[in-house]
Amino acid sequence: MCGNSAYGNRLVIRFRPGQAVGRSDLTLLLDGILNARTGDANLDGRFDSSDLICVFQSGEFEDAIADNSNWTEGDWNCDGEFTTGDLVAAFQSGGYDFDANVADSTPSATARSQSG
Repeated sequence: MCGNSAYGNRLVIRFRPGQAVGRSDLTLLLDGILNARTGDANLDGRFDSSDLICVFQSGEFEDAIADNSNWTEGDWNCDGEFTTGDLVAAFQSGGYDFDANVADSTPSATARSQSG
């Protein structure tokens, strides 16, 4: 979605021929085609802790190398860098899935009733 191209580090897919690629194109790609959201680094349809682990493991958060990040490495605003701005954009989009993390670590009701 975001990455280096002959046009520089920006969105490389055009949905409106002849017009500049913008935020609305990214929204269309994420929501309308990929069923994903800002912050969903692994494109599994959820923005959750697995995405945060993935992007921080890339080691590119606010590093000293210019224009070296892409979507799976945390560049969610398509400026070529993984910075605080990307995290802010992802959390402001309102799509962080807290419930997925709670469900994974919470014992089932059956297990609780059997132990009590």
